[in-house]
Amino acid sequence: MIRTRLVLVAALGVAVLCGAGCSGDDGTTGDAPAATTAVVAVDADAFRSQAEAICVEVGDEIRTASPAAGATPEQASTAFLTIAAANRAGVDRLRALTAPPDLDTDYRAWLELMDQTANDLEAAALALQVGDDRAFQDAVTEAEATSQQAGTAAARLQLPACVFTG
Repeated sequence: MIRTRLVLVAALGVAVLCGAGCSGDDGTTGDAPAATTAVVAVDADAFRSQAEAICVEVGDEIRTASPAAGATPEQASTAFLTIAAANRAGVDRLRALTAPPDLDTDYRAWLELMDQTANDLEAAALALQVGDDRAFQDAVTEAEATSQQAGTAAARLQLPACVFTG
């Protein structure tokens, strides 16, 4: 049962933070501004642009770390821990942005969902390490549910590059 869910969790990990942004095409022309430092957004459009640039970058990192089909539990566990770490680093970068007041509450709630998804991915990785199929299944189920909620929250914030699409 563990092996049948590895591909699902790999796909979940990729979709968790990148959604449409994984393609590397955010639908704009020209280069998106790099989001490597904290930037105070002055309006909703600037805020969304900065947040989406982060999602695209982190999505690329997550996609690169995702385990290949047929990965051993050890390889998958390492990949999930890497994905969770990339997710957390992305959330930290997103937290450095200042959301417009009308988006702030929803934005903070979305970030909490993203943190929970990383927790769930870490729990799945640890379950793989000890061979606990039930704990792995539970963690994956939680990660799927939380990721779906995060996707809904990102859509509400109008952050299409950050929406779970899987």
